[in-house]
Amino acid sequence: MLNFNIIFHSIIKRWNADESKWERFFQVHLEFIRDGQYEVEKSHVFTLTPEETHTVKAFSKAIWYEEFLIVNFNTDYQIQQFFAHLNNKVYKPQIVTEYDHYGFIRHQGRNYYIAENCLINIPQTHIEQLQCIAPNDKGAFRIGQSDFIALDSSVKPAPIIECGVVDEYTGRYLEFEDDIYSLIGDKRKRFKPLFRDIEESLKQMIGGKKYEEFGGEGTLILAFIFSFHFFDDIYKTYAHIIYLYLYGQANSGKGRMAHIILSFFGIPGTDSQTQPTIRALENAMSSHSKIPTWIDEFVPETPGARAKISDQLFNTWFELRNRPTSSGSNRRRNEEKVVRTMLMFCSNFVPIADHLNSRALKMEYAFHKRGEEEHYYKLYEKRAELQKLWIGFMAAYPDIDRKFFRKELVTMKSMVRKHAQKLIEQKKERLGGNYTLEDRQVESIAALVCTYHEIDGVHERIRYTSDMIDKETDDVIIDNLVNLLLEDRKSFIFEFGCQFLAKNAMRVGERDDLSTFLATIEYLVTEGVVTEKYYGWQGDDLKIWFEGLYAAYIDRVKANNVPKETVRGKISAISTRPEPHTQNWTDSFSSTHRKHGFRIKDAAKDHRFRFAFKHKNIHQPDDTGFTL
Repeated sequence: MLNFNIIFHSIIKRWNADESKWERFFQVHLEFIRDGQYEVEKSHVFTLTPEETHTVKAFSKAIWYEEFLIVNFNTDYQIQQFFAHLNNKVYKPQIVTEYDHYGFIRHQGRNYYIAENCLINIPQTHIEQLQCIAPNDKGAFRIGQSDFIALDSSVKPAPIIECGVVDEYTGRYLEFEDDIYSLIGDKRKRFKPLFRDIEESLKQMIGGKKYEEFGGEGTLILAFIFSFHFFDDIYKTYAHIIYLYLYGQANSGKGRMAHIILSFFGIPGTDSQTQPTIRALENAMSSHSKIPTWIDEFVPETPGARAKISDQLFNTWFELRNRPTSSGSNRRRNEEKVVRTMLMFCSNFVPIADHLNSRALKMEYAFHKRGEEEHYYKLYEKRAELQKLWIGFMAAYPDIDRKFFRKELVTMKSMVRKHAQKLIEQKKERLGGNYTLEDRQVESIAALVCTYHEIDGVHERIRYTSDMIDKETDDVIIDNLVNLLLEDRKSFIFEFGCQFLAKNAMRVGERDDLSTFLATIEYLVTEGVVTEKYYGWQGDDLKIWFEGLYAAYIDRVKANNVPKETVRGKISAISTRPEPHTQNWTDSFSSTHRKHGFRIKDAAKDHRFRFAFKHKNIHQPDDTGFTL
């Protein structure tokens, strides 16, 4: 016959998303002892819910289901006293709090960054130091005498930080910690050169062949990466987050740029959502806490085609509003999917609908401008350095004046708007038209400018502590802040960010009936629905088979389409002859086409036609003076 001992190992606290509450479980060992010998025959671990420890009947049933064993308790009071004694007097089990999300978490009033192999205890004051804690053999991170933090085993793939060797006495990555502090010590003498080197590589990677014109997009991307450190400040000030939208031809390297961005956070390149459903994306977003969620091969809404996720739904997530969803197979129960991440899109298409156009910072990643592959490999090989750069800023958290930063966000928004508007006015004097700066995009660029200034140390010569900022000194501080920002007004990221806004505003502002029609044609050409039998380029002149082209368009856009006579009138007005006539052209496969249509002289000078019909010099400067 065998007796058994029950040994408490852990108390697990786990969030139940279906019930929106924390649950507790006891993790216990059963040790089977042969009578009279007290030798362990076998041992295994299982879990008990609190309810299974309250009554003799519930406990007996739980043990019986685990093993065919009989429990000798007479009253519920006895078993309750027994478990209280084991819990408080004998074993004092560790308390493990499991989180169903990774990245930045808040536990018992402190901020942490949690990855699969590392928990970073972020300093709150100047006398504290950043700690990089290694997991124990059960994957939990010890933060106190019996207090542990762990990731729910279902959360994959979690970030992995390249921390090196664990110190066996402290359970921490001490050498890694020392390296972090040497990086930011002595006025960031190592931090700044590394920051500059990484920035230069990003600028070369995205704008190498046209470095001066597009390289600044690499700086904006770097600022986007570090803006996650200011996630709460940006949201509290603007009531929304930032979307980064990379678009361009297939196989142009957008995914590689996404991999580099994720490398800063220790996120594996496999952590992408490829053309996800709403449910899949919501699950992914709920597991990311203030770190990016990557949507790959994203297809936005196009006229006449139903998208997996409507562009309008991104409005909700842009403002971090939770969305009630059905929970598993139980359609009657709703769960709130928490949104605590900023989205990063990779797509072959530019969005047409306003929902993404007005919210996302759209950057083209294309063959005609991107740098050589060596820049990607250089950054890829420096993954550990990218992580140190990003984590190093966590160690400098006590130096960041959050109140000052939020005031700067408000002031910078006004400055960015005024300067971008001035750039637009200069173009409007020559071109005419009505172009509007989107408020959300102005705020996003302002947030990136402020982030870059903070990381780069632009404001080290003027620093205020929270104690100094009160009602009596607010006006003085704002005056000094404005003067400081005016000095930095000509900083590279400020100037480039304003130009970036002006370019996007002018392109979006040109939307009329013809532009709407051509935007859909661009999708159809990219998808291979409209081929060169419908159009042909002869130098900068464009020849089109109008009847066939409009038939393909109307086949896609069943409702709310641009009327045929409207499109025909617009094209007729700019063609060489007002009425369609016979056109001949030879396609790229040397096949000759003879169709009844229009010839548009110098169509290549209009970027709308260049993009829609894929002119060979698609990125030449157009009559706005901007390369789009």
